[in-house]
Amino acid sequence: MKLNNTSTKLNYFFKSISSRKRIEIIILLSENKNISLKDISKKINTNIQNTSLHTFKLLNAGLIAKKQNGLKVEHILTGRGEMVANFIKTIDKNL
Repeated sequence: MKLNNTSTKLNYFFKSISSRKRIEIIILLSENKNISLKDISKKINTNIQNTSLHTFKLLNAGLIAKKQNGLKVEHILTGRGEMVANFIKTIDKNL
């Protein structure tokens, strides 16, 4: 494993969770399966545009996925997202 490649990947990963709102989304999705963008926006108290930007970054990092359910698009945590949610909760307990 090349150090430069690893550091680049880790840098991208940590940037993807370096926002309070993105952490809130991860925790929200760990507690609520299959939630829409509109519902995420309401629960984290921000507008749809900002919520969309945050979910896009989490999607690109492989932490969340979108699932079509009829006309509704729902968001779920991926396996990697579940690991990050557990990590966040563990850290939170020990702060």
